[in-house]
Amino acid sequence: MIIAAVLALAFAWTASAQVKSVGVRGGYGLEVSYQQWFGSSSPQFIELDLGMDLLQDDGFKLTGTYNWIVGNPDILGGDWDFYMGPGVSLGYVYDTSKSLNADKPSLMAALTVQFGLEWYPLTHLGISADVRPMIGYHFGSKDLYRGGLLGFIPSLGLRYEF
Repeated sequence: MIIAAVLALAFAWTASAQVKSVGVRGGYGLEVSYQQWFGSSSPQFIELDLGMDLLQDDGFKLTGTYNWIVGNPDILGGDWDFYMGPGVSLGYVYDTSKSLNADKPSLMAALTVQFGLEWYPLTHLGISADVRPMIGYHFGSKDLYRGGLLGFIPSLGLRYEF
């Protein structure tokens, strides 16, 4: 019991020392976005986004990706990061198919990959552009989740780092 408490406190202290950012991400939907950064020699971060699919008649989904920084170009000043990583998405959304169940939302699950570019022109304010296509299953239409192709539409993000 004491060991578990010590480990929990050590993890909480380590996590609090890492960089975090919170903001919004929008493209074919609107999401609240959270990033938790890890490491400094090979920067990585987890991104969690909760939002609505605006082009699919509402619905919502939660997407989590684990990203790696794959490049740091030196353009126009500020800090730039190219990143990419795999992830998963779960949601309660409409499907774009014309099935009998398309008139009501239902559960979907998908695998995703994210590719993006993030720029910090100011100390704590970040601007990002990314794509996040998905392939998954929509349980209501009993077919592939067709909305995953909308992930090829670029999304823009605005986050505050603390």
